Amino acid sequence: MDDPLVRLFYEPRAPSHYVAKLGPTGWLEGFGWTQAQAFDALAASVMEHPPSSAPPAALASTEALVVWLAEACSGAELAS
Repeated sequence: MDDPLVRLFYEPRAPSHYVAKLGPTGWLEGFGWTQAQAFDALAASVMEHPPSSAPPAALASTEALVVWLAEACSGAELAS
């Protein structure tokens, strides 16, 4: 099975937070207190350093990019 394009990690220890990472190595990431904030932060990073795997339509706006990132994520994982 292929690794998901976007991984979302939840860190339950105080202060609890989320980290969204792009790609198998997590070469870009975004931090947030909520899932939405983590995806927004990741989208900002992707806009600065767009990967070749991002479809042009997703790069048209931050909102489109957030949707693409969220759809590429299979759900939050507990951080280890």
